Amino acid sequence: MGNLMTQMTPARTTILVIDDDAIIRKSLRRFFNERDYAVIDADNGDDGLRQFDEYNPDVVMTDLVMPGMDGLTVLQEIRKRKMDVPVIVISAADATDNVVAALRHGAYDYITKPFGSMTAIENAIENAVARLRQIQSNRTYQLQLESKLKQKGREALLLQQIAAIEHEKHDLAQKRLEETDRLLAVIMNAVTGSFGQELFDQIAANVCAWLGCEFAMVVEICDPETMRMLSCSLHGETHRDMMFPMLKTPCAEVAATGYLEITSGLQEKFPKFGKRFGFLGESYIGVPLTGNEGTVLGTLCAASENAMELPEHVRGVMEILGARAGAEIERLHLENQLRQSQKMEMLGQMASGIVHDHNNLLAGIMGYAEILHNRLNDNDGNLKRYAKTVMDAARRAADLSQRLLRFSRQRGKKRETVNIHMLIDEVVMLLGRTIESRVAISKKMTAPSAYVNGDPTELQNALMNLCLNARDAISGCGMIEIGTRQIQLDELTAHHKGLVSGTYLLVTVSDDGSGMDSATQARIFEPFFTTKGEQKGTGLGLAMVYQSVRQHGGAIQVHSVAGEGTTFSLYFPLLEQCFEKDEIVHESGPACGNGRILVVDDEEMVRNLARDMLTTLGYTIEMAEDGPSAVNFYKEHHEEIDLVLMDLMMPRMNGLETHRQLRKISTGVKTVFCTGYDFDDSLPVDNEPGVCAVIGKPFSICTIAKAVQTSLQSDETVQTETNPGESEQ
Repeated sequence: MGNLMTQMTPARTTILVIDDDAIIRKSLRRFFNERDYAVIDADNGDDGLRQFDEYNPDVVMTDLVMPGMDGLTVLQEIRKRKMDVPVIVISAADATDNVVAALRHGAYDYITKPFGSMTAIENAIENAVARLRQIQSNRTYQLQLESKLKQKGREALLLQQIAAIEHEKHDLAQKRLEETDRLLAVIMNAVTGSFGQELFDQIAANVCAWLGCEFAMVVEICDPETMRMLSCSLHGETHRDMMFPMLKTPCAEVAATGYLEITSGLQEKFPKFGKRFGFLGESYIGVPLTGNEGTVLGTLCAASENAMELPEHVRGVMEILGARAGAEIERLHLENQLRQSQKMEMLGQMASGIVHDHNNLLAGIMGYAEILHNRLNDNDGNLKRYAKTVMDAARRAADLSQRLLRFSRQRGKKRETVNIHMLIDEVVMLLGRTIESRVAISKKMTAPSAYVNGDPTELQNALMNLCLNARDAISGCGMIEIGTRQIQLDELTAHHKGLVSGTYLLVTVSDDGSGMDSATQARIFEPFFTTKGEQKGTGLGLAMVYQSVRQHGGAIQVHSVAGEGTTFSLYFPLLEQCFEKDEIVHESGPACGNGRILVVDDEEMVRNLARDMLTTLGYTIEMAEDGPSAVNFYKEHHEEIDLVLMDLMMPRMNGLETHRQLRKISTGVKTVFCTGYDFDDSLPVDNEPGVCAVIGKPFSICTIAKAVQTSLQSDETVQTETNPGESEQ
């Protein structure tokens, strides 16, 4: 049954916890009460929904697996009741499918059981509350904007009438007042009580009704050559989501010069206007849609088959409607950016745990392959080559893990000068081995210089991903073309692409496959979105390409027509001066040594690998499976232990906590940490006394030998060693 655990006040955040485990509810109750949250709990889904309806909580935490109504059903019911309330799902660590299903149904975040850190729970709650407050703030802003528009519109129009009222007869003054009210009605009917697509539809329809014309349209400028119809009212019917060329159109003139009024002869001046609809206009009026900084985002226009009799103050009313439409376009852009950021954050949380376990497995695969390779003689021929192939594959897998983390956390690794033409040559060579002969691959590289600052592995994988998607879009025989050219972006063009003006390298990947409709194009860069069938796509490929391009300071756009093919355009800042990369200096063989080392890791395979590697180098090895076991062993044998090699993330007691317990036994302890996480983050062991080095998983025998030897000979200085997937290819 539900229980109001803490008396609620309007100023406090209320959390509803739904879980059939009484211990978890009690733990969360104590944790949140200490942080001044109001808490409601329920031990099943039905009771949880009753508590939701009664107390209207700010945040909901629900277990996914419960008797009776499960957490996914609870999530769906809450979404029907109130879309804005953030729902955080609680799942077992091995229930990835349940978590993905919950995220697709609108879950804001997820937390795995058993809880490793209550801080992660608090951060999730704070982020959820912040998102809720932002949504509420946006709504308040819209209401305030509507109120201000109404006030300012009436004031402006009434002021224009004052002089006329003082000099004209009563009947004329009354007529003008009625006209003012009619204008205000047009404005209010068009801009109040709606948002997004509904708002654009209302503006177009109301402009038609007000001016008595057959055509009105709200258009967003995609780039200087293309515009997209947000809404069009034509003879009472609504049309949406069509792309048009912008050059030599009235909209292009409006965007360049501002207000445009053509009382007659529209077809003589713009002969292509309206032909797509079979509409031959004679008169036209248009105003630009502007953003907060004055940037032209689109146009609002109306046209008639006859000469329009434009009412007084038509320009002022159209500009008010245009300002509201421009503000809505900006709001939608910001909302999309926020949604994308939240998806990246959730994906990063999932990726961290997956990559940690993945790197533990890779450590065993790569480590034992390296040991096997080193023990085989050159006479063993194929066996030695097979072992080397396994090592190389594991290194590439390790690099993929790190790139997944950097992608999800929107952060890149160190950059270097990259020749895109060389990368394209490599991609085409690889594709020649994997793509069927029915698909022809060609290059059209006309850029005089193709040097950018970036990560060659990420860029190569982005191009490969686009080419493989192009292959999948071709059902029979077809063509894929990769091209480059140098392009200069002016300020307006760069703004529409989210860039700054300057010189860019444009890379295009084109195919003549099945193409995409506008609805699919609008979602292709979303994580988890895929048009491929079951078991054929994860929905992460193009999202990773998008994030990689943005991390390189670039932009990516797609142009596609169903049945005619697709072109992806990638813009990268072009380097003015380029330098050849230094030759790679290969490491010498692993250094041998002596001493007694305590290896602590909860993964048996990683413990055994470290033992086997270090034993071959001359060290004596002791092992412990977790933090408490290591502390107990160290109490008895600390005088015999020269160094501790320990995993940073372990259950029961993590590596840093274990190290601190060891220092209580002996302040002279030296520790080398291993981690499967990304080194782009600041490590929690930085400046920690007694920590000598940190190495990444999977590690090579040279990496672990160097870290051990250096730590035994050095003072307490933390040094990080990247894993072989990043540094030894």
